[in-house]
Amino acid sequence: MEKPVSFDQNIAFFEIEKTEGNIEYTYDDIDYSNLFDFYYFLDAIEESNSKKLSTEQTSKILYDYAIHDA
Repeated sequence: MEKPVSFDQNIAFFEIEKTEGNIEYTYDDIDYSNLFDFYYFLDAIEESNSKKLSTEQTSKILYDYAIHDA
């Protein structure tokens, strides 16, 4: 997620080879913060689809997890 981290910021996905596993990453002069493991993200999306959650509900759950639990 673009920094500063907030619910309304843009997200982007980068290969671990580019980020070298770092939590903080800069690309095209934009600072990003790694919120959670990509496999957690995939599992959460799959679960939200099975529960028929809206995109906004899923986003809030992921954001809350990243800020408070990760």
